[in-house]
Amino acid sequence: MNFNPIGAHSDGATISSATVLTKPAALATGVAKLLIQALTQNVRYTLDGTTPTASKGFQLKAGDPPVIIPTGTYTVVTVIEETATAYTVGTTVEYGDKLWRNVQAHTSQLDWAPPVVPALWTTAHEAGTVPAWVQPTGQQDSYALNDLVTHAGRTWKSLAAANTYEPGVIGTWRDQSSPPLWVQPSGAVGLWQVNDLASYNGQTWRCTSANNTWPPNQFGWVLA
Repeated sequence: MNFNPIGAHSDGATISSATVLTKPAALATGVAKLLIQALTQNVRYTLDGTTPTASKGFQLKAGDPPVIIPTGTYTVVTVIEETATAYTVGTTVEYGDKLWRNVQAHTSQLDWAPPVVPALWTTAHEAGTVPAWVQPTGQQDSYALNDLVTHAGRTWKSLAAANTYEPGVIGTWRDQSSPPLWVQPSGAVGLWQVNDLASYNGQTWRCTSANNTWPPNQFGWVLA
């Protein structure tokens, strides 16, 4: 969280947890206005010298646009950080104009904002929409069985739990086009079955062999 004077001084004074700034008048003469910005932790502030509480003062959420306070609209500005928040797996929050989903239970800290710690947060999406595929950083933000994503101009469905592979590279994803793009199966995942249709080299093929791992122009396929 930064508390920055704008005017005669351009450098901002960073304040840590539980620090209270109460004397903006102590800043150099000529400061035209004050800027309060919450980078990684929600803050509350007052303009009359009283201590902010849950029911007193103004709240500024982490990632929100900064608040600019012109000279003459305050006597003493007091800024405090709000109490750390405990997040459970699956909790969604808004931060920096994006929706984020918690993937590991934790209590918030100043340096654990969603974009900073991918082990704790992954981007989320509104219900009814299909998100773009993002490379997982590990099992904690991997894709679940039957998850849908968009990638390379196509919509893909996950055929495996804890899926960290890129759609279209191996068979842990199935293209949702009709017919789907042929992709090499990954072990027992993504096998092609009798009468499955697939697009390969610009042509549509029909599978004639169960548990088929071969490309359509080699074995177990006929042109449809």
